[in-house]
Amino acid sequence: LEKLKNHQVMAAVQPIFLVEDLRLAKSHLSESLLKTSYAFQSLNQATLTSFGSDAPYGGLNPFIGLQAAVTQSNFEGEILNPEERMTLVDAINAYTYNSAYLTFEEKKKGKIALGYYGDFVVLTKDIFALPENEIQTTEAKMTVAGGKIVYNR
Repeated sequence: LEKLKNHQVMAAVQPIFLVEDLRLAKSHLSESLLKTSYAFQSLNQATLTSFGSDAPYGGLNPFIGLQAAVTQSNFEGEILNPEERMTLVDAINAYTYNSAYLTFEEKKKGKIALGYYGDFVVLTKDIFALPENEIQTTEAKMTVAGGKIVYNR
């Protein structure tokens, strides 16, 4: 983490792997290695960190990754590193603005602002009001890309 910070190396990770691999990791990794695995909060504090889905492996649902980053747990409620939990706002920024920054598109993507593409989703649930372990139950109701509706359920 110190080297990433000192050399300004950015991180691109997929939080869904915590959900997918938690049991396997716990059965095959030492305690000291587990403490440094899926270290989302530490990465985010050390350097600009972006999130992705790693589709098609993990599927396209970003809400599973959001939940993993915020809870540090799998669907069975097993928690890996509670100190590595991110805030929901930081996790959303990792998926949006930070990912746009990594692709040199931060001046036109990654947030809703004048002069930006106008990409956003309308959700079926308010993820800020949900219990953290229910974030993954959210779905996109409508998707707007370039200011045009491209998906409407």
